[in-house]
Amino acid sequence: MRTIESSTARPPGTRVYFRVTDLLLGSGITWQLNTHRSKGDVYGAWRARRKDFHFSFHESGQTHYAVTAGRREHLEIRETPEELGPGVLFAKRIAVPRSELSPDWSETYVPPDTIDIPTGLAFDGVGLDFYLLEPGVGSVQFERADAIALLERGGGRGFVLLVATPLSLDAPVHEVFAESISARRELEVARGGAVFPFRDVMFGPDPDLPGLQRDIEVLIRA
Repeated sequence: MRTIESSTARPPGTRVYFRVTDLLLGSGITWQLNTHRSKGDVYGAWRARRKDFHFSFHESGQTHYAVTAGRREHLEIRETPEELGPGVLFAKRIAVPRSELSPDWSETYVPPDTIDIPTGLAFDGVGLDFYLLEPGVGSVQFERADAIALLERGGGRGFVLLVATPLSLDAPVHEVFAESISARRELEVARGGAVFPFRDVMFGPDPDLPGLQRDIEVLIRA
């Protein structure tokens, strides 16, 4: 059992970078997470494509999600985080399967202070899980998850907690998202100048937590 104390939180206005990495298979997308200095809003994004792919947790209680790259539309999903216990809300998960990591893909730049989150051979991947903690929560406990970052939200609105959770997947990612991956590959070729492999994010409902969004990193090959 791991205990995370709210007293260890970084101050409002902090930004952190993080990614899942494997010594043999390489690394996934570098994500960023930051809090507002004075408001309770929290912002997250794919660092290299933050204008195209981002999400936010607002002090109003809503979660906004937007993606534009390669899809020619703006998608906004408004969600209400799932309450798991007194003052603890589960807001979002980004799944990073080990099968989607490859030394054939890497980012051109990674901030030097990026937090590397290791995979485990005993599991299929890592879940980057985001929790919102209300101001009165002094600590939370997890059986398997490892704390990556705890940030205080502005205006005394509590905290946002990022933890890494080992994942077991029911089916191979490229089987579940075969149609979406094929469409994304064809679109990239049609636009011209396609470079393979490239990374993308598939999105859909989380089967474990109905009503919430789960994003899954995928590697798309030629």
